[in-house]
Amino acid sequence: MSITDLRTVLRWQDADPDTVAGRTVVVIDVLRWTTVVVAALANGAARVEACATPADAEARARTLGRDRVVLGGERENRALPGFDVGNSPLEYVPVRVAGRVVVTTTTNGTQALLRAAPGSHTIVGAFTNCAAVVAALLGATAGGAAGPRGVTLLCAGRSGEEALEDTACAGAIADGIVRALSAADPATRGGGARFDAATRRAMDLWREAGADAARAVSLAPHAAVLRSDGFGADVDAACSHSTVSVVPQARGAGITLVPA
Repeated sequence: MSITDLRTVLRWQDADPDTVAGRTVVVIDVLRWTTVVVAALANGAARVEACATPADAEARARTLGRDRVVLGGERENRALPGFDVGNSPLEYVPVRVAGRVVVTTTTNGTQALLRAAPGSHTIVGAFTNCAAVVAALLGATAGGAAGPRGVTLLCAGRSGEEALEDTACAGAIADGIVRALSAADPATRGGGARFDAATRRAMDLWREAGADAARAVSLAPHAAVLRSDGFGADVDAACSHSTVSVVPQARGAGITLVPA
């Protein structure tokens, strides 16, 4: 079985059941939540949980036992009062997260993850684990299983609008899939898979940036806002292309690593 249909959703508010139900969904929020998830799990977190609101996150942390939890999140880029950490991937270091449950809530990323629930399979993608996500979608790392037929690249967006950094990351994933399928079946571009207009646009954006994550992110207004707010190091960390080989997998609101 191979990928036969690839779609892109440009903001989480547009992820209705028709766009995700029964499909493999890749949730993307480059700046910064999915980059945080990849970092936390790569650094030994037991799992990451997504909550819709700060109150939900605080209640979940109390239920699990506060000493077992790292409570993290943001609203409008700022860390939340009483939380352990904000939404910086640089905060989720081994000494803080190893063996603990990371409970998070953010403006866009966690909302996108929760919207993906009707999907048959959900994974978390960022520039940092882009190559690993492509490999998993093609069936190379997902326990030896064949790749999925229908894939939706679900971009979180920002403030109800498209986020160019998310679109470019979706384009990088789609481009990786196209190249792999074309190599496997040179007679058909992209192995005969169908791509919607949003996916083609995402791939164009990625290619126009010279397939360079730092350049693609530099074009995004959100990156400039984060830099002006003092989070330039987070932006730089989010541009590290395919430096992490983990593939976070979600079941409901809980996210763990795809078994090796």
